Amino acid sequence: QPTNMPTHDPIVQSVRETTPVLTEKGHYEQRWEVVALEPEQVEANQLAAAEAEAKQVHDKIEALWAAADKYTSGYISGVAVGILTIGVMQEKPKALAVTAWSSSIWAEYYVRKNMIAAGSEVSHDFSSFGPIPYSVPELQEEIGL
Repeated sequence: QPTNMPTHDPIVQSVRETTPVLTEKGHYEQRWEVVALEPEQVEANQLAAAEAEAKQVHDKIEALWAAADKYTSGYISGVAVGILTIGVMQEKPKALAVTAWSSSIWAEYYVRKNMIAAGSEVSHDFSSFGPIPYSVPELQEEIGL
């Protein structure tokens, strides 16, 4: 009769099947033994686990960056960035408001990035920042285009 493998820590232990045992019910049951791994294997397992965790954190941060970028660039990108830059250089209020909006989203990105690095799960939703405060045509009008 098959039995469940015992719980073990795969970083430092392995499980191997041992000789089945005849039970009172007259059938053989599968048996297991938990064995400590050699130090070299433990070290290799620890390294592999650390690398896997680092990759997982990296992938989560990359996905968060993509979400923040998608949110901001969904409102302003390409030529509009140039228009915004001109407005900021001229210290135009609407351009400065749009820059503040974008900066607040990216500031929040860094807060969430640090939370990921600390092991927390974070939201990739930036919609709480609302839409861009002024449209590209409004920015064009502000700088006289």
